[in-house]
Amino acid sequence: MESSQLTGLRPTAAAIQAVVDVLAQHAGARIKRASTLLSQASTEADRLWWSGYDDKWTRFASSTDHSYLVDTGLASITRSGRTRTSGSTEPHKSHNYDVLAEADVEAVTVDFSAWDSGVQLLKVEFTPWATSITLDPGFRDERLPDTLSIVEIEDALERSATPWQQPLQPIEPLPFRVFLGHGGDTQWKDLRDSLQDHHGFDVEAFERSPRIGQTISEVVRGMIASASAGVLVLTRSDQMADGTWHGRQNVVHELGLVQGALGWSRALIVVEDGVVLPSNLDGTQQVRFGLGHIREAEGAVAAALRLMRDSPQGICP
Repeated sequence: MESSQLTGLRPTAAAIQAVVDVLAQHAGARIKRASTLLSQASTEADRLWWSGYDDKWTRFASSTDHSYLVDTGLASITRSGRTRTSGSTEPHKSHNYDVLAEADVEAVTVDFSAWDSGVQLLKVEFTPWATSITLDPGFRDERLPDTLSIVEIEDALERSATPWQQPLQPIEPLPFRVFLGHGGDTQWKDLRDSLQDHHGFDVEAFERSPRIGQTISEVVRGMIASASAGVLVLTRSDQMADGTWHGRQNVVHELGLVQGALGWSRALIVVEDGVVLPSNLDGTQQVRFGLGHIREAEGAVAAALRLMRDSPQGICP
């Protein structure tokens, strides 16, 4: 395993393609050598070992774009205080990379997979302050040309990439929006109206606008993704055989979505007296109110939301 570090470089299409080209060049040399070894094989075991390389070499020799030999995945893109994950992308599609060099990007990690190049792992992390390279050649076969060195990757990046200028441009803060989850009890409307009309919060509930053509799950996940905090109202909705009262399961599910997307510190449950909570919610912020009197909770909920609004959330919530 080798590692090195360069100055901060921008993760543009040209930079990614330069690394792909180096990997593809090594892959071609190894494929050509393996094809030769196949033609010289004197035993069935050797023929089985090198089988398939004739076809690989024919394709390589007849192609001008060898990007197909390299899989490129964007492991992590951190921007505007949130982390999003992307699957594999094609390295020769330039628009997949140019956007990553925008000013609000904090870091981009690109994983390269190129088995025919003799590379088990190649990871390049781009940040405004440094570009880190990690290379693991994996298994070496003495009969094939040497695998690439980390110096070749450094040279390719330095030739093709441009410096990532500092400081980063300031990021406009996201508007503070509250997702309000609830069951069938209409008390939640009183809480919504109070938070909006008396405390000035932007509150979004499922009923706020038409959702034609979308499933309930899609709508809820979208609202949570655009929210800064979640308030979940649990009232006496379902009575169990033992006489205990539980909140609606959809609200408990939405609470889990909020905690996963925004963090535990950004989730607040408003619980009616007598509602039994699952034990795994013990660490969640709670505000209690008397039976049928949700207005008792308005002040405490508003205070908790103001604290969330005025507290920085950090890079990864």
